[in-house]
Amino acid sequence: MVFVVFYLLILQIYVNGEPSCYETKTPDVTEGNIGETKHFPWLGVLRVHSHDGPTMKIGLTGLVLIKHNYGVANAHDVAGVHKSDLARETRAMFILKDGESWSCAVRDKHLHPEYEYITYNTIALIELDYEFNDDLIPICTPNINYNTKNQLYAVGFVDDNKLLEKAIYNIEYVNRDLCDDFYNRVGFKYEDSFYKPTTYHCGVAKNNKKNCMWDNGMVLASNTTGTWVLIGFSIKGPGCSAPIRFLDMLSYLPWIETSTDQVNIY
Repeated sequence: MVFVVFYLLILQIYVNGEPSCYETKTPDVTEGNIGETKHFPWLGVLRVHSHDGPTMKIGLTGLVLIKHNYGVANAHDVAGVHKSDLARETRAMFILKDGESWSCAVRDKHLHPEYEYITYNTIALIELDYEFNDDLIPICTPNINYNTKNQLYAVGFVDDNKLLEKAIYNIEYVNRDLCDDFYNRVGFKYEDSFYKPTTYHCGVAKNNKKNCMWDNGMVLASNTTGTWVLIGFSIKGPGCSAPIRFLDMLSYLPWIETSTDQVNIY
């Protein structure tokens, strides 16, 4: 019996010899631009190449590593990338050591079924092509009882200094009704189209009083337990002093598990 309990404990922490999620506690960091730091190694960016006739377009979108070899990105940002271009021209980049970036190729993409039929603002699974890396470990995911309203932070990449650096913002949770009322009042141009997400959290960067627009792919995470846990994934729209919307990642976990054909042990 003792052996079985010990085995299950080890299995909960490691899958095929790999850590199931990044449980290292990140030291306190100053809000704002934190530079090219190894903190939050599960935070990435996807360099996307897409063709519009003879014209090649290059763009960047946020990426979060959610499983070994799988990241999550905004579906609309990658929908136009031909599968033939994924392995040839698309790269995923992470900063795993201070001042040092690491990148890998992309094997495939999997758009959530609600894309095009319900909303463009949903997730896509990005299948990454790399061998196991000790420094690249997925973010932890919440269970259904996890409190998603406390100790929230938005973490993502910014290019304020003409290079990609990480930034973190303290987020205050905003009630869904108040959030919807804000978007109705400002008449946000996407509200009557396929850009409205189906399930989301809202929050404001409470120490940032200016108005701004946030891009897709900022990670909403909580460290209530000391370990960083994935709560949401931002979509393009008003932010800073205005409520920003984050896709509710808990609602997508069953699809992620099915799509990756792995047992959820987190």
